[in-house]
Amino acid sequence: MSLKNHTPFPALAWETLDQYNTRYMSVMCRVKFKIIIDHSGAHLRIDPEQGELFGSDIYYEDDDRELRYPSDYVAYKKNTDIIVNAHSFSPDNQPSQRWQCSVEIADSEDRAIVQKTLQVCGERFWRRGFIGWRLDEPSECLQVPIRYSYAYGGEIIDEEGTRVLSYDDNLAGRGLLDKKHSLKIQMAPQIEAADDPIDEGKPYQRYAPQGFGAIDRVTNIRLAHAGRYDEEWLKEHHPRLPQDYNEAFNQAAHPDLIYQGYLPSTAKFRLINLTREHANITFNLPEYTLIARFLMNTGSVEEFMNIDTVIIDIEDEDPEKRSVYVTWRNRYPIEEEIQKVEILLNQEEHHG
Repeated sequence: MSLKNHTPFPALAWETLDQYNTRYMSVMCRVKFKIIIDHSGAHLRIDPEQGELFGSDIYYEDDDRELRYPSDYVAYKKNTDIIVNAHSFSPDNQPSQRWQCSVEIADSEDRAIVQKTLQVCGERFWRRGFIGWRLDEPSECLQVPIRYSYAYGGEIIDEEGTRVLSYDDNLAGRGLLDKKHSLKIQMAPQIEAADDPIDEGKPYQRYAPQGFGAIDRVTNIRLAHAGRYDEEWLKEHHPRLPQDYNEAFNQAAHPDLIYQGYLPSTAKFRLINLTREHANITFNLPEYTLIARFLMNTGSVEEFMNIDTVIIDIEDEDPEKRSVYVTWRNRYPIEEEIQKVEILLNQEEHHG
């Protein structure tokens, strides 16, 4: 099989098997935009440097437990991942103890189809006294990185360096407490759900990880969909996927930022308190139509490709390094051998 890419964007086509051993041809094409934030707001422009596809999961350089860019090499997604790498900035750029930030997506009639709001705060600590744990009031600050290392989670290490307790849904986090351990002070989360804040009266309560970024495939949130890799699988299915594998495993966004189905190209994005320049920015994705053409000996078939991943990467202070990555993907069942795959951009709907 050969691939002919008629677009200026990086693309890939490869044969895949699902959990039932059905053969597919998976195709994907990713477009990298520059996001320009100026006095008039925000808008997208094609980045002349499209770069390479993410060949594997890419983690933050300062913490290899925090996923920044999930791999592009995903056979299929049935829903759309919305991933935002950003800092939250206090309203009016004035020091504040706490404030809220949001990611919202609306349809063409301005109805909300995705919405997630976080509450962020300055640095604070859990402190243990004679009558139990007390949660500090947060310090004032101007910005908070929206990363899972600032959200609930973490691990407790004893004096010998042995892990005695961990929160496997977010090892990078903070705020995990243990009744049996002799900790006197522990960093508390700076990111929490706006409708489920940290409860000072329940210091040992567990909270779902909160953020806008990607979820690592090794966390329980995603592993719950990976299927059973047991003796039966080794004997009957290895190296293929287990039959109880669920393709929801491929979704890398926070569960609250997974749009059910495929995002319409007319979707409007709204970011609140996530850029220094503006407290509220909105932008639309350019209305591109990408098509995959599958050529067999008996003829050809054309299939529309679907938007299934949007990564808004705006945490860098350098405006030139702020990007939006949009991925179109599809797969086609292989009932006869596919000789060639072509990826085409519908020029009639290409709005530069």
